[in-house]
Amino acid sequence: MNDELVAGARNALADAVHDLVGMQVERIERDGHPVSVPVDSLYDQLCEARYGERADTGGARRPEPGSRAPGWSDAMSLVELIDRKVGEWSIGAAAVPGRTLTVRRLYALADATWAPEEVAHVHKLARDINGWVVRAHNLLNAEHEWELRAPCPSCGETTMSSQDSAGETVRQYVLRANLSAAQCISCGMDWAPEQYRALGALIGAPLPPGVLE
Repeated sequence: MNDELVAGARNALADAVHDLVGMQVERIERDGHPVSVPVDSLYDQLCEARYGERADTGGARRPEPGSRAPGWSDAMSLVELIDRKVGEWSIGAAAVPGRTLTVRRLYALADATWAPEEVAHVHKLARDINGWVVRAHNLLNAEHEWELRAPCPSCGETTMSSQDSAGETVRQYVLRANLSAAQCISCGMDWAPEQYRALGALIGAPLPPGVLE
């Protein structure tokens, strides 16, 4: 039974890691026929989207230059959160030539051997990564996101600083919510939609109209 629990947790973590940093396949129309094309990972798309860059790599989605505010702070903040949290989790870096340190650390976590008593921890890692996947999809697909102007119930932070593409320091509220998830971009704590009413009670303020409907 313990072996099955560990295997299930490892599979959940491996799937989450692939969804965030693995190459994707997208179906597009070409010459009137649907074809599959390789698409950069969500993490790579976020890294490039931070500065509004465009790379023509055969079908990969990229924001056009100037299509976002300078520095697109939302993408910057998510990449910074992922890099920081994965660094805290790090147990080494897998040998993945040409990939960033964060990506190699995630693959090392996915390949690690875990003990039965670590199953809950592994599932927590998978949930956190899946939360980043949801948020990345929302950002790249332009789903509306609200800032919640209140301290995070988990870490107590209200705002955090980041740098835009011009190197200037900007401040933003750490609590964000959309129709799919709410998250603190400072500590990484997240809340599922069914927890939104409880979150509203914790921060002492109603959530924006449209979040709960």
